[in-house]
Amino acid sequence: MSTVLRRTFLLIPLLVTTAPGARAAETWELIDRLKDVPVGEWVRLSYSRGSEHLLLVAAKDEQTITLEERVREKGYVTSWTQVVIDLNKKLPVIFRERMLTGEIREANIEAKESGLNEDFHALLTARFWEQPGTERVVVPAGRFSCKVYESVFNKKFIRIFISSDIPLYPVKVLMPGYELTIRLVAFGKGMESRFLPVKDACPKEGAAIGAGEAR
Repeated sequence: MSTVLRRTFLLIPLLVTTAPGARAAETWELIDRLKDVPVGEWVRLSYSRGSEHLLLVAAKDEQTITLEERVREKGYVTSWTQVVIDLNKKLPVIFRERMLTGEIREANIEAKESGLNEDFHALLTARFWEQPGTERVVVPAGRFSCKVYESVFNKKFIRIFISSDIPLYPVKVLMPGYELTIRLVAFGKGMESRFLPVKDACPKEGAAIGAGEAR
């Protein structure tokens, strides 16, 4: 699997399943929230590994949602990708990468455990339990009252913080066993995708995203 594909998998939102025998109030599925997130909604996230990610709902129909991601490292665009997720199967099925030339490369990637990055596989298959009460979380985007959900996957602890104000992605994700923390930097609505080839060229590595593109 390419480095870009592995990095993109890290950013795909949590698609979690209900634990067998658990009460509905004890578990939570982001996949149900994604069904209600409109096209154009976006979040900007900072990764503890040093990168910044812009995640956008680029397209949507009754069966699928297309998530677009642009990654910036040290102020420059280093990847621009899309992942199509089947909302019924709860799996990514198509991966697209926009090359420096503007060419779009597409691959069918119906997810299998053996082909997934470890971090993404943990998020995709973990079963989360809702913790009692709420917690006040401070991130670069502001302060949010969040519900907290926890899981242990392959003996590694995962904790996510969900705000009702941000349907697209958790406000904060803690994965200490994977040496990863994700924080919300900014969010908004109404952003248009510029992924597909148009007159303008794809930002080359070393070219910063324009100020009008939510950085």
